[in-house]
Amino acid sequence: MTDSKHQGGSQFKFGNIENSTGFVVGDGANVTVYQHQATPQDEVCALLENFLRSLESHSDAIEDAEGIRESAEMARDEVMRPSPKWQAVRRMLTAIAAGVAGVASLTDAITNIQAIVNGIK
Repeated sequence: MTDSKHQGGSQFKFGNIENSTGFVVGDGANVTVYQHQATPQDEVCALLENFLRSLESHSDAIEDAEGIRESAEMARDEVMRPSPKWQAVRRMLTAIAAGVAGVASLTDAITNIQAIVNGIK
């Protein structure tokens, strides 16, 4: 504080608190922290977007790259719905996995997505 007539109370100086999740100062103080955590749905959608980008660079190695792309887009669109039909997403991912079996990076990507989706009820 710069007020020279300030009486009582305490002065506090904080360093960089940019990455803090909350802090409390003084008697009776409290803090409520709200943090947004990505849902499995958000994560699956982001991973499908990454898969689609990777698919573009490997399209020559995939027999039906266009069909795989369409299936991945359909899966992504279903995941983005307010109440996705996860069983339908699982079926689409299984078909996609079969279609990219010859490309290790795409197979790994789909396997990771399937692991997340299989954990969703």
